[in-house]
Amino acid sequence: MVVEVRTYSLDETLKELARVCKEHSVRPKLFFEDYDRLRKGHVHPSKFITALDNLKINLSKDKIDLLLNKYRIDDLKVDYVKLCNELSENYLDEKLEKNPNNINELGINLANLTLKNIELSENEENTL
Repeated sequence: MVVEVRTYSLDETLKELARVCKEHSVRPKLFFEDYDRLRKGHVHPSKFITALDNLKINLSKDKIDLLLNKYRIDDLKVDYVKLCNELSENYLDEKLEKNPNNINELGINLANLTLKNIELSENEENTL
């Protein structure tokens, strides 16, 4: 019997994390901040795992270990801000909020969209 052992890359894990964040329209930093009362940018490893669970991300133990190993500061701290920054910079398209000229996934330059003037009846005007 041959057992295939699957290894995961950090990039693959971050892409999966970003995909889930996009699908559910969540900002992972907010979930981690719930466990960082002093807002120091790091949490205990158990709280890091709990925050990932709250994001409804079903990462395998191996993938969680990859994240812990990459973002661990020491035995008691994991740098979630660094994780969130890397997600934002490399995997999530949060540039749209900062740059309204960004082109969306359909290839439409959002800055070129214009509002159309609509004539309202007097009754509609009064309703507004």
